[in-house]
This record gives sequence, C-alpha cells and structure tokens, in this order.
Amino acid sequence: MGTAKRMRAHEALVLGVRGPMKILAARIKRQLLLDTGKWRHCAIYENELQRIWPLNEEHRKAKIEQFAKEYGFCLSFYKPGVCAIFEKERPGRAKKAQDPAKVDPVHYRVILNDQRVRVLDVHHKPGEKSPMHSHPHHVVYSFTDSRVKFTSSDGKTEIRTLKAGQAKWHNAEDHTVENVGKTEEHALDIELKK
Repeated sequence: MGTAKRMRAHEALVLGVRGPMKILAARIKRQLLLDTGKWRHCAIYENELQRIWPLNEEHRKAKIEQFAKEYGFCLSFYKPGVCAIFEKERPGRAKKAQDPAKVDPVHYRVILNDQRVRVLDVHHKPGEKSPMHSHPHHVVYSFTDSRVKFTSSDGKTEIRTLKAGQAKWHNAEDHTVENVGKTEEHALDIELKK
C-alpha cells in the first residue's frame, strides 16, 4: 500500500474518533514536518476548508486563525474561495498579546468606545476558546452563571466561576479564555482608559 493510500486510510479511521478539525490539524502538521523547504508551509484548498468552515460563514478567517493557533501553527495567507496557507509558528515570530476585538471578533464585540472606557460584549459557548489577548484594568459584569478557564501568558491557569449579576475588578492582564462549563458565558468587559 502506497504512502498516500495509508495516510487516507489512517485519516478515515481517525475521523470517527477525533473529528474533522483534528484530522485537518494532523494533516497540516504532517505536511509541515515533511516540507524540506526554507519556509515550511502547507496549502489547504477551498474544497477542504468548506468541510469545516462554509464559505459564507461569518468571521470565517478569524475562526481559521483561531484553529491554527490552537493547534500550534499560524495562518500566513488566506484568500476566500481559493486556499489557506499555514506555516509552523517560528520562535521570533510570536505576537504579543493583542486587542481581543481584533484577534477574536467572533467572541468579542465593541459596543462602546470613548475617551474613558471601552465596553466589550463577550460570548463563549461551552467549549469555545479565545486566543491570547490583553486587557488594561477592567471590570467584568456577568449576565450568566458560567465556568471559564483563563491561561496567562506565563502558562498559569485559573478556573473562575462567574455568577449572573456579579461584577468583578481585574488588574491589567494577558490571557487565553476557554469556556469549560456547560452554559454559555455572556458578560460585559468594561476596560478603563487612562
């Protein structure tokens, strides 16, 4: 049996166990390891992307970028209807924590931004994650009871139990967010400006 046939047979076997995203991530990682070129990249064409992210899906690029970050590589090129090109994350290329509304518009929406405060409407369904981002000093007001895991830029994790109607102060921080509970997290994140 040829290498390509073995790979397809293995992917078909694993599909029922791990799901299409994990299969795609494994394929990209394998291609990045096999590529002997200087830049090590893997192109995934539209017909394969549509199996996971329909072409007309809202915030599609952000979702593909988030997928790449979760699996340890980066999206270096994206053209809707054509392809996405992934690269191995290189050490000197790591980005500093960024604005959550820019790196994850799927979960963070700006509803007020003036010279004193910025207010973000935040939604995470169970199991959803947000990539590394930063906040200045801020207050979080929860609309729902939820359990959320925060991982700081130094790798420390903390699971916070949020209660509906509760407001909490947080000093400036960089973190990733993952809803580890069974209910949707819905909150207002009120960022203070100097």
